[in-house]
Amino acid sequence: MTRLRTAVDRYPLAVLALGLLLVPWLLGAWVGPVTWALVAVAALGCWSYYLLWGQGGMLSFGHAVYSGMGAYGAVWALRALADSPWQGSAWATLAVALTPLAGALVAAAVAAPLGALVVRRPGMALAMISLALGELVFALALMFPAWSGGEAGLSANRVLGAPVLGITWADKWQVYGLAAATLWLGVALLRGWMASGAGALLRAVRDNPQRVAALGHNPVRVRWAAHTLAAALAGAAGAVGALVFELVSPEALGAQRSGAWMLFTVLGGAQHFWGPLLGGVLMVGAQVGLSGITPAWALYVGLLFVLVLLAAPGGVAGVLAGGLQAPSVRCGRWCLGLALAAGGGVVLVEMLYHWQARAWLGHGLTLLGQPWATDVAWHWALPALACAAGLALLWAQRRAHRGQGA
Repeated sequence: MTRLRTAVDRYPLAVLALGLLLVPWLLGAWVGPVTWALVAVAALGCWSYYLLWGQGGMLSFGHAVYSGMGAYGAVWALRALADSPWQGSAWATLAVALTPLAGALVAAAVAAPLGALVVRRPGMALAMISLALGELVFALALMFPAWSGGEAGLSANRVLGAPVLGITWADKWQVYGLAAATLWLGVALLRGWMASGAGALLRAVRDNPQRVAALGHNPVRVRWAAHTLAAALAGAAGAVGALVFELVSPEALGAQRSGAWMLFTVLGGAQHFWGPLLGGVLMVGAQVGLSGITPAWALYVGLLFVLVLLAAPGGVAGVLAGGLQAPSVRCGRWCLGLALAAGGGVVLVEMLYHWQARAWLGHGLTLLGQPWATDVAWHWALPALACAAGLALLWAQRRAHRGQGA
């Protein structure tokens, strides 16, 4: 375990490349290429937000503007290729591989002027300005359907040219390969930037902007450069997402998407390098997997977010990195309490949703392998008692942990 952790810390890009190659191959029978491509898109978007928040301390509520503009850049590029003399040639197929770059450039071009406004005031002022500008761009997209497509959005075709080494982009695994390559290149750029003097300067501005200014550096320019780079990475992620679906709409620019970038980056671990990757997995797992299982998926994500903020501010990555250094007995009690609280809570929430729709679903349902009935009182009481017992056990362990000065 120690050797594995050392390898992950020392050679992150090699580990990432190995994971991008092996994990889809090992789990391809259960998870399709589109889902893996979406994981790559979500991870790159979370890594771009990690640069803003985790490295620069810039809380943005308008980050979807850049991922959305990157998606529009990719669709505009595909539509231009379809109308160009290259259409049907091998050059068009090769040009499709450059759509993530087009998305990054469009996003960076949008971020350059907007960022000059956003980064002037750090803290909550930055967050509010980013939210206002994000809503402004979203409103403009709806007001000018000629370039945004309106509520219906814009569509494009990624299969435009002759095969190049068997690649036409019709195969979804080929699209995943492009998504994985974009993710790896984006993370390599981010890693190199973080290890450079510019990255160190950004962290210094996050911690003490007055001292950085006293040393002769302009904190606003440092934030602006990081903001532009983060926008470019988000634009590349949005471009790959548009390539997967061959569609983009103004919804990609909205506050809900911006909130998702922030929420899942924090869930994964905004202070850990691997946190964005975990956040991307959680994002796709919730929006693609969990949403197909239960209509209450957003409620579960919200509860998990609150739990992480209260119990594990370092996110999932912080927990995996050793955030809970507890003896085995105490750890077992934590796990038991969490299992009781989560299991009882899930049953109560699902029964409540089923009870609301009892007119056409009836009273019976199956949860956790057991039959439940919404018209039986003890079927409500049992999960309620389990949830209460789990919460009480967690509270007792928390007080004991504090009492020992840990």
